[in-house]
Amino acid sequence: MAVAAFGLCFAMFADRLSKGSAASSKEVFGTSGGPGTRRWNRGVFTVLGGLLALFGVVYAAGLLGS
Repeated sequence: MAVAAFGLCFAMFADRLSKGSAASSKEVFGTSGGPGTRRWNRGVFTVLGGLLALFGVVYAAGLLGS
């Protein structure tokens, strides 16, 4: 269930994580990549978080693994 909780948090905070990702990119590379990059990051964080949550629920239910 911990994986599901982690995945849900990851998806819920996707906007904040994408802002942090853009800020760190600006600090390291001198550019944030613009709004397109933030949209892409937000989408990736949301999709990965959703997949982690789904995997966690399925695994906890015993439908996956041993």
